[in-house]
Amino acid sequence: MDMTRRNSRESGLSLIELIVAMGLSLAVLAGAYNLFKSQTRVHLLHNQVMGLQDSARFAFDSIVRDLQMAGYDAQESKVFGITAYKDSDFAFNDESTLSLAVTNQIYFTNDSDGDSEIDNNSSERFGYRLNSGNLESASISTADGSISSWDILMDNVETLSFVYTYSNGTLSSTVGLPNNAAANRHFRDIRSVTVSLRVKASQRDPGYTDPDFGDNYRRTTLTGKVFPRNLSF
Repeated sequence: MDMTRRNSRESGLSLIELIVAMGLSLAVLAGAYNLFKSQTRVHLLHNQVMGLQDSARFAFDSIVRDLQMAGYDAQESKVFGITAYKDSDFAFNDESTLSLAVTNQIYFTNDSDGDSEIDNNSSERFGYRLNSGNLESASISTADGSISSWDILMDNVETLSFVYTYSNGTLSSTVGLPNNAAANRHFRDIRSVTVSLRVKASQRDPGYTDPDFGDNYRRTTLTGKVFPRNLSF
């Protein structure tokens, strides 16, 4: 009988052994949870960066694609090209007072249907601008050709700029602004446009510090020179 009781006691777990086992199990579970949490965070940050780059590329390519066709003028009517939106009009001319007011806007036209007229639609009138952190494209009124509204292409945009190169090789004088009043700065003489777009992530990355801005937001910058193929040479 005594031998039976002793074997029974030896085959069970003591309270201390049970506590140790539970502690080890909790440690393993905590490690697994922390690993899962870390991997999930890395995955989310990777998706955020990829999404940021993809969205920026889409917005940038939209501007470049349209700008490449600026000035298309199959009938050589000489009324299409890069211009300034003035008095609700996209008219292209060499008026000496015609100029852009800021660097983060661009306006241009093309004759997509070949009728020698700047039609009242978004196929022949184009406008892009940066407004309160949003990259916007112009929506054109079919009634009078003016800008009826601005559509948001992308948010969290920090900078948008355009620098113009003229036929004599000089750059637009006042911080990238084309201005018909300046010598050798007529819109007709523009040969290329350098577009720059900088976008900031919508969420902070606590494990990252931007070397230029000192915050925890990741950014991507796209810059490229566009040669509108239909501007005169």
